[in-house]
Amino acid sequence: MVTVTLRAEETAASGMVEVELDENLTLVSMESPARLSSFAERDGLVTFGYAGSEPIAKDGVVAVLRLRHNGQPAQVLATETERGGKTMYRVETIR
Repeated sequence: MVTVTLRAEETAASGMVEVELDENLTLVSMESPARLSSFAERDGLVTFGYAGSEPIAKDGVVAVLRLRHNGQPAQVLATETERGGKTMYRVETIR
């Protein structure tokens, strides 16, 4: 099992992230401290949205993904597409 933690680049009360998992990883679970959150996974792409009345502070945990790993080299690509009502395009590769 592999755990990937997504952290806030800036303080925000809402946002959306797309997480691409390569073929060596399978999503087992995803959790967020945000008051409201939802995710959908299809064909290795996880779309995650969150919102709350209290913002998540800079460097605070946005989400924690638990992934099944088959032992081969793997990569996760996280793309932040929205933060605090503003369109974003911030990409982070996690190996």
